[in-house]
Amino acid sequence: MKGMKRVRNIKINNLMNKFICFFLIMVCFSCIIGCNEAHSTQSPTAIPGPMDTPEDELDVGTYDFLTEEEFERINSLYLDSNSKVYSVNDFGDTSGNDCSGVIQSAINWIQDNGGGVLFFPAGRYDIRQPIIFTEGKDAKVVLYGENYENKSSQIVIYSRLPGDAITVKSSNISIANISFSTSSKDASALNILGDKTTIYKCNFSGTYNKYSASFIKISGTNGLFYDLKVTSPNNQNYVFNFTKQPGYVCKGNKMFDTYIGGTLNGVLVDSIDENGCPEDVYMSRMTFLNYSGGQIDIKSVKGCTITNSMLDQALEYCIRLDPQGMGIDGVEISKNYIAAAFGYDDISFERHNIWVIDNDCSAQAKNILIEDNSFWASRYSIYVENENVSSFIISRNLVAGHQGSLYMKKCKDTSITSNVFKNNFLIENFEGSNIIKNNVICKLDSINNIIQFDKDNVVRQ
Repeated sequence: MKGMKRVRNIKINNLMNKFICFFLIMVCFSCIIGCNEAHSTQSPTAIPGPMDTPEDELDVGTYDFLTEEEFERINSLYLDSNSKVYSVNDFGDTSGNDCSGVIQSAINWIQDNGGGVLFFPAGRYDIRQPIIFTEGKDAKVVLYGENYENKSSQIVIYSRLPGDAITVKSSNISIANISFSTSSKDASALNILGDKTTIYKCNFSGTYNKYSASFIKISGTNGLFYDLKVTSPNNQNYVFNFTKQPGYVCKGNKMFDTYIGGTLNGVLVDSIDENGCPEDVYMSRMTFLNYSGGQIDIKSVKGCTITNSMLDQALEYCIRLDPQGMGIDGVEISKNYIAAAFGYDDISFERHNIWVIDNDCSAQAKNILIEDNSFWASRYSIYVENENVSSFIISRNLVAGHQGSLYMKKCKDTSITSNVFKNNFLIENFEGSNIIKNNVICKLDSINNIIQFDKDNVVRQ
């Protein structure tokens, strides 16, 4: 009997050991499956930082040029506990010399799984291959970094990058709180081609002395470019470029609360499509303190507004109209402080506040409104040497200028009313129907042809 019991106990112990082993194997297997599932579903990662607080949202009353949809789009960038957030580190190792593949995989996954926020913890992320938001994938995606106190999420662009660093072809893409640094001569940091792109609180700088590409190339529709900062030295090209590219519509884009400073050129509005041009470009509450060449250069556009901004310290011009291609039709320049003041007494530069240059093109500049501005240090404040212009309205401006306040080679179908011109005033030729009245002209050029309007103005010699 004792032997029988001993055999039975051995069998029971063996069964228990097998059960325990089986249980442990199942636990391990479950853990492995759970880990794989956790990795495949990319569990949200919480984002720390002060940007989560609702009081940081935009004050509707101070941005009357934004639509209700645009307010909602910007305020949605202030993340809260309901935001669907994924860390870029969940998609692979970002500590190496090239994070392009990891970032591209993360973007693809989020776009294919309903959208969300791709969070970049403070640190450096090198890009050596172009990253693309694919056309037709329109789930909302936000690239969100840390950009406060001593924390910074920095994307560093390789000098020999074979294409633009990030190309946005899809809709509803936002990039916030990320610094871009580039040593590439030919690649833009961002190439915007899609609809409703939002770029917020991003910084841009470069290390190459002669760039041929802008930091941001904007050819999409309804984009918002808000609270950006550029301080790059020695950029020979423009930092922002609104441009019509073949196959894309550049329309309804707005840039505001943005700072551009340093030895560089500012904003270019042009077209590389002979069948079109940018439309409805809006710039407001801008600060231009760049002094390489020019601050805003407009070559081809249909509808452009520059308002409530400071354009100061330009080396050659603050705003230049250089009609090319489809020409320039409908530009409003209003409520700005404008002063091409960087060494303005140096006559080796033209240095004009608003300069409509003469060129070999047949393109026109027409329907230009210059209203409620304050013009200061420059050679000429308003200098129109192009004869292929018409329908200017120059009204309620204070116009100074080191050498002259206004020069027009031809005044055609133009209204000049209620201005104060503190220095030389000269119009060489008149054509069409013109109105010049209620102005104070402090210094009339001796060869002026304005005698027919003398009785409607106060002229002081």
